Amino acid sequence: MNINPLCRDWSQNEEAILKNLWLKGQSASEIASVLPGRTRNAVIGRVHRLGMSRKDRPQSTLRAAAPAKPPREPKAPPIVRNMSNGPLKAEKAAPPPVDSPSLIAPANDLAVLLIDRRRSQCSWPVGEPGRPAFQMCCGGPVPEGANKSVETYCLTHAAKAMARQVGTPRQSEKDYARSLRRWAA
Repeated sequence: MNINPLCRDWSQNEEAILKNLWLKGQSASEIASVLPGRTRNAVIGRVHRLGMSRKDRPQSTLRAAAPAKPPREPKAPPIVRNMSNGPLKAEKAAPPPVDSPSLIAPANDLAVLLIDRRRSQCSWPVGEPGRPAFQMCCGGPVPEGANKSVETYCLTHAAKAMARQVGTPRQSEKDYARSLRRWAA
């Protein structure tokens, strides 16, 4: 006994209509619209349970497949040139950045063991990295109100830690606009 009113048994009349329309090639949605109270999924389920397939319908309703088109010949890629339509010129690479002499400073006499470093002392590592027993840091004074991203370094080592060196000039507006145009292209 079905509790759901939509899940009722199929009558002989409904099954006959279903078989007839299915063999004529109608879709499950079209059949469901003819049968009151039946959904597309109910029609599909009943067709499956009855063991019917589309192979049962007459062959005359099937359309022949269109003949395959011959493959196209690939086109040659277009030739791309610069604005003057002449040969492309290679630009010279920018020289590598050179550290200013003020940033290349030897370890000072204030170097302390990293574990003994105080909050107001620079934590830039100095010494030999191969000797872990002597992990030393700069120990120079950290100015109050230092940049938050490098607040544990002295002024010299804070300048080394930043991506753009303090001594190098900023990019001009013209160069910046040019780089944006190149990026967008």
